[in-house]
Amino acid sequence: MEQQTVIKYFSVQRVLLVLVCVLVFGLGLQRHWPEAFNKLTASIPFPVSNPAPSGTRLPASPVLPVFVDRTLAYGLFHRHQQNASGIKDIADSLAGGACVFDVDQDGWQDLFIIGGSGARELAESHGIWQKTQGDALFRNIDGQRFELLTTYQHQHSMGCAVGDLNQDGREDLIVSHRDGLSIYENQPSGLSPAPYRTATKNWYTNVLLTDINHDGLVDIYASGFVRPDDASSELLASTTLGFDLEQFEPAPNLLLVNHGGLIFTDQTADYALRDASGLGLSALSWDINHDANVIFIL
Repeated sequence: MEQQTVIKYFSVQRVLLVLVCVLVFGLGLQRHWPEAFNKLTASIPFPVSNPAPSGTRLPASPVLPVFVDRTLAYGLFHRHQQNASGIKDIADSLAGGACVFDVDQDGWQDLFIIGGSGARELAESHGIWQKTQGDALFRNIDGQRFELLTTYQHQHSMGCAVGDLNQDGREDLIVSHRDGLSIYENQPSGLSPAPYRTATKNWYTNVLLTDINHDGLVDIYASGFVRPDDASSELLASTTLGFDLEQFEPAPNLLLVNHGGLIFTDQTADYALRDASGLGLSALSWDINHDANVIFIL
């Protein structure tokens, strides 16, 4: 008898009536007393969606970007070439990259492409239109096409970076290669080799620009790979040992502190950034904890 009374008390009609009353009360509370409604719903443990204001248009479905390969259409005829006879050693297996900067100050971003050691025999034997290999500087013509300005020959070039090294408002160029670093000053007449040369012919890969001492001048940090001495050159020519990095003497990293006027000094040891283990391919730096000190990740 008691069970029947409970079931009758919680009949479907009573439950529906309670739900309707709660719904009507909630809608009326939201319409006439929105602040009280917001306080009430804020205490509910599950999310409550608020209706969009009248006249608000829902966002359309996101449109994914479409990329089209227009390399040849924009006149970029270039290729990375390390050896005319194919990949024979570790030097041939490492590719380069590119740097984007406005070399002629016309408001359009130009393109410097790392092209490798500059071997041309393979291209010429196959009649390829791009006969000149090596690093190439392309000028941006009004954002419509690129034209080849000039090429540069480096010994197995690996990386590049751009930055205003002498604070003249023009971005200069640094290229890393098997014989060290090459710095080019961006003058109104074009890129001109700077007098600085690395003291030792270490093989550098990545080039990082940073202001390590907060003096407002751009410093240079290069990742050392191996030392390309005469013995290493013989190893590079060997098909059996050319890929064995244990056969090479590692090259330490290099920090060049900028003193202005394109004058740099090697202060790698002063900042404990030498890393004599070598075989470096990249480096990053940033003030990760906002204490005005740069942290390096090698």
